Amino acid sequence: SGASGSDESLSFVVKTVKKGENGNHVLLVQEILRAREFKGKDGKALKLDKDCGTNTVYAIKQYQKAREKVAPGICGSVDGVAGPKTLRDMIAL
Repeated sequence: SGASGSDESLSFVVKTVKKGENGNHVLLVQEILRAREFKGKDGKALKLDKDCGTNTVYAIKQYQKAREKVAPGICGSVDGVAGPKTLRDMIAL
């Protein structure tokens, strides 16, 4: 296809972050959540461990709840999964 440039900068972003995932796409979400002071279920700042466990899922949910209050539908749902809508919103802010 050879499409140049258009989606390349976003290609790493579009990967959904959900429980059990690990890698740089998880780290990106953890960094964003931590920078915005969304904490884990344990009440602590998220560990930047590239691993989407209970605390990261909890922080994603808190983020989604906060954003849905401001702009209903912007994250799609409050499910603790950072899918395309949630990710687009996180990165746009």
